[in-house]
Amino acid sequence: MPNVVALDARKGFDYLKEPDIVLWTSMIGGALKQGKQIHARTIKYGFGLEVPIGSALSTFYAKCGNLEDGNLLFRRMPTRDAITWNAMISGLSQNGRGIEALQLFEEMRLEDGRPDYVTFVNLLSACSHMGSVERGWMYFKMMSNA
Repeated sequence: MPNVVALDARKGFDYLKEPDIVLWTSMIGGALKQGKQIHARTIKYGFGLEVPIGSALSTFYAKCGNLEDGNLLFRRMPTRDAITWNAMISGLSQNGRGIEALQLFEEMRLEDGRPDYVTFVNLLSACSHMGSVERGWMYFKMMSNA
């Protein structure tokens, strides 16, 4: 028997003319199998990986711990915003890949990405998980000067 709540959520989602990143992420954030089906449908119906869809899918994969697919999708996006960068930095940090999270932040800076307070929280989290107090202080000072 289908999940009634999921069906109601889907009906409401389908009714929206322009769902935003929060709504996409909420809809995709269920199970990995269902999220992959949604990803396949975005491809089937010709949606590109522009920021709203790409960010939502990237966030989905990162939150599910599927960082390989998340990274592939992230790398294929034509443009990225802070939400997109934060999704991957957070996903790496939360899955024990703090060094990669910090490297991705440096890549973000090189590509002239604009970090926000969420970016710095993710960096501090990565440093905390790695036990890197000195680097954490460096990012804290960078955040304070921004």
